[in-house]
Amino acid sequence: MTAIANMSYKPQTMKKEEAFLIDILTIEAERLEPHPELPVPYYGAIQWEKHVQDFTPDKEKNLFRRLHPSLQNLMRMTSILRDKHPSLMDPRRRWAILTASQLEKERDQEHLRALESPRKVTPTAGLALTATGLNFLIARTLDIRFYQGESIAHVCASGNHLLKMARDAIREGAHLVLIASINNMASIVRAAYHNRLGIISKKGVIRPFHKDRDGTIMADGLAVALVASSSLVKATGTPPLARIAGAGGLADAYHMYGLDPEGEVLQLSIEKALSEAGILTPEVRVIKSHGTGTQQNDAVEAGVIKRLFSRHPPYVTALKPYFGHSVVASALVELSHLLKNINERNEIVPIHTTSPEDVDPQCKDLNLVLESPCAFPGGYLLSLAAGFGGFHSAVVLEILP
Repeated sequence: MTAIANMSYKPQTMKKEEAFLIDILTIEAERLEPHPELPVPYYGAIQWEKHVQDFTPDKEKNLFRRLHPSLQNLMRMTSILRDKHPSLMDPRRRWAILTASQLEKERDQEHLRALESPRKVTPTAGLALTATGLNFLIARTLDIRFYQGESIAHVCASGNHLLKMARDAIREGAHLVLIASINNMASIVRAAYHNRLGIISKKGVIRPFHKDRDGTIMADGLAVALVASSSLVKATGTPPLARIAGAGGLADAYHMYGLDPEGEVLQLSIEKALSEAGILTPEVRVIKSHGTGTQQNDAVEAGVIKRLFSRHPPYVTALKPYFGHSVVASALVELSHLLKNINERNEIVPIHTTSPEDVDPQCKDLNLVLESPCAFPGGYLLSLAAGFGGFHSAVVLEILP
């Protein structure tokens, strides 16, 4: 005992694992159009049934048949991701599963069934009506027994927050993190709610930073993403899309539906993300803005970007004009398309609905990518998102050569 007590031990410093974004699969609205049953001019609905017509799961067939089509697509996309990355996605590794969902259409359907007769509620309704349903389905599809599971409800900021949580889970010992976000908004109640808030475009087009922008268009969406630790990426030789270099997420209580016009919390979130990444503002080469096309959001974002990046303005783009505002799925859906264009064509996707002569005077100093794509200069990308209830988020990604 004495000999042991007198021994001196040198503390072991563990090398911090980095988090790498490996892949993102998405389903988004194919077109934005009037919906005969919804009290808004335009809506981006997805025909979920179409995407699963030829899919037969190799596990949980009985459960799959009883699910809502949007959740069937979650199982399908998870299976596709597993088949694309078999060397990585071993169920015996240490996993985290992180999800966000707004399954408004499913909730409405179950509510109406219950009003007609409680006996008509489907047996699997709980998977659509509880936040943990997505985590359960992913784990069963991948045959994972034990995992760190979390589900959040941070509305439009959810995708960025999930990336931040994935980075944290990797640092805490997870080998792999699967992120999923589903937005099924084609609901009478949800559409009426957004319509009454006055944020829906009457012209049926999202025009970020446009002087005459008049609102956004709500849409369905699904995104499933895989994040892996640096040691696992190295061991398997898997080429990643990007490194999650830094993340910041803060909330305020300024207004339930509006943003603080000064953008203080959005700015603090960006500064935290930059600090975590260990970079200065000139190193950010591209910003994927939240870009909802509403008067308030675009003005607040423009003000914050100008304050922080005025000396070395990065390119700024917005992707909601392409497939609508898919709320909890929006950040990941948009990031997927931006990264795909950067990796395949070395291009930054433009804001094709706003022309240079139509830019709002408040946004004139931004280095907006308009009408046609421009070359990606390499380096770091900043993804921004903000949501109802004061949620703000910023993620810095290092785009790897």
